[in-house]
Amino acid sequence: MTKFTLWIDMISSYKRKGLVKDELGDGEKRYVDELVGFVEASIGRMVPVMTPEMQEGNILRICTEEYGELPVDRDGFKGEIPDIKGMIAFSPFEYYIQRKLFIHNMGHVNKHTFYLRRP
Repeated sequence: MTKFTLWIDMISSYKRKGLVKDELGDGEKRYVDELVGFVEASIGRMVPVMTPEMQEGNILRICTEEYGELPVDRDGFKGEIPDIKGMIAFSPFEYYIQRKLFIHNMGHVNKHTFYLRRP
């Protein structure tokens, strides 16, 4: 049976794997090495400020943009990669992250450059 774990935090999946394995016995460590994938993901959804109308009926409601992609690290999976709607596996994942940061930051730089050049 193929197992996988999807980690989304700032701590890399490789570091998390080490933190998890530090708490396990030898048999459990072998199980983790063979069957559990630690997969990094990059969440890129925007969450707008909630207006009272958006909160109406449920103050805990969270609205997000419709962006529906979940980029993940292909190399983190063990066995077959599951078919999950919107999930896109990249390898090397670090390249994807660097590209995303470059494009994101470039947008901010361009905006500020044009702002500073205003008459």
